[in-house]
Amino acid sequence: MAHRFRGNATHKVDQKGRVSIPATFRRVLELGDPDWSEGRPPTLLMVVGMRDEPMIECYTVQAMEALEDRILTIEDYFDRETLLRDVVGRAQAAEMDETGRIVLGQRIRDAVAITDAAEFVGQLDKFQIWSPPTFAARSADDRARINALPRDQNPYRHLGPSAPLPPGPGRAPA
Repeated sequence: MAHRFRGNATHKVDQKGRVSIPATFRRVLELGDPDWSEGRPPTLLMVVGMRDEPMIECYTVQAMEALEDRILTIEDYFDRETLLRDVVGRAQAAEMDETGRIVLGQRIRDAVAITDAAEFVGQLDKFQIWSPPTFAARSADDRARINALPRDQNPYRHLGPSAPLPPGPGRAPA
């Protein structure tokens, strides 16, 4: 059974940059850390601003290793080296404390505009941490872009005919 990050939640960030990871995400982090054991916090890996996005991507140890393995198979030297620098070179290990919190340092918070709250967004094999206003704006932009596409270009087409399509050209609202 695959253990994945699903859903989203907004959590307060204190003045020291401590923020609680959603409980459902904590269990996935434990299962994805081969060195984890009961009573010990799992390790996660954070990459700030990957693809120049104003967010933090967080991986289990196993998911990061799988991503690294995929990067190592890239034959094009420039592409491989670029991804090694952009992903692996910027990855930072973090551990949760006994209450399930991590510390987002001031530099990280400044880079992604996180102040007093953080939006956690599940992405199956990883999760993202956004500033809530930035995430809301990105989500609205994504929805507008999707809704403007014809049915044959809408990303929901990949999910098959039973998947609900959002409103858009030639479609009634759900």
